[in-house]
Amino acid sequence: MATRILVLAAGKGTRMKSDLPKVAHKVAGVPMVRHVLAAAATLDPESVTVVIAPGEEGEQVRALLAGSERTVVQSQRLGTGHAVRCAAEGETFAAEDAVAVLYGDTPLLRPATIHAMLKALHEDPACAVVVMGFRPTDPGQYGRLVMDGPFLKEIVEFAEASPEQKAITLCNAGIMLFRGGPLAGLLAAIGNSNAKGEYYLTDAVAIARAEGHRCLVVEAEEEEVLGVNSRAELAQAEAIFQRRLRHNAMAQGVTM
Repeated sequence: MATRILVLAAGKGTRMKSDLPKVAHKVAGVPMVRHVLAAAATLDPESVTVVIAPGEEGEQVRALLAGSERTVVQSQRLGTGHAVRCAAEGETFAAEDAVAVLYGDTPLLRPATIHAMLKALHEDPACAVVVMGFRPTDPGQYGRLVMDGPFLKEIVEFAEASPEQKAITLCNAGIMLFRGGPLAGLLAAIGNSNAKGEYYLTDAVAIARAEGHRCLVVEAEEEEVLGVNSRAELAQAEAIFQRRLRHNAMAQGVTM
C-alpha cells in the first residue's frame, strides 16, 4: 500500500491581516506549511500534492516548498471537497493506496497521530475513510462526529447540526485518510446543497457509509489540531511549539 499526501494550502487567511498567504506565516522560524510537510514525510509518501491559490498568492506558497511536491491551483475557493478534487484530478490511485488529506495551517500535527490513522486503515479492509477527531474544551462551532457504535456514521457541520448533534463533544479535526479505490467515486458524489453552497469533504463519510464501507475515527489532542487563522492563534501555536522544544531539550539532559 503506497501512501499519497494531499496538502490543502489555498486558504486566503483574511483574519491574519497580512499580505503573506496564511500558510507562509512562521512557527519557530519555519513556514507553517513546511511543518506539515515534515510530518507527512515521516509516512515515506509515494507522492505529495499541494493545493495552492491562483496568482501571486499561490506562487508565494510554491516558493516555500522543497521542489519535489506537485502543485495544483484551486482557481475558485469552493470548499474542501472541491480542493481535493483539484488535487486528485489527473492522479491515478491504486485500490489499496492510502490518501491523506492534510492542511497547511496545522503546524502542530504529530506524525504519530497520522501513523495511527494509517494503521487503522491497514487493519480494516472494509474501511474507506479514517477521520481525525478531538475533544476540545469548548466544542464551539466545530463539525461534530456522529458515531454508530465503534464506527463513524457521519460528520455534521455546525451550521447544519441539530441541537442534539451540537451536544456531541467529539469534533472533526479536518484531517482525513482515504483508501484509494473508493476515493474518486466519493469525491464525485459530494454535492453543495448546504448553507454555504460549498463542497464539503466531510460529506464523503455519509456517502461511504451509504455505499457499504466502514469509517473510523482516530483521536488527537486538542492542541495538535490547532488551525491557525489569526495572529492570536499564530501566537498560541508558537507558544505550544516552543514548549515542546523545551521539553525535548530537557529530556536530552539540558537544564533550563
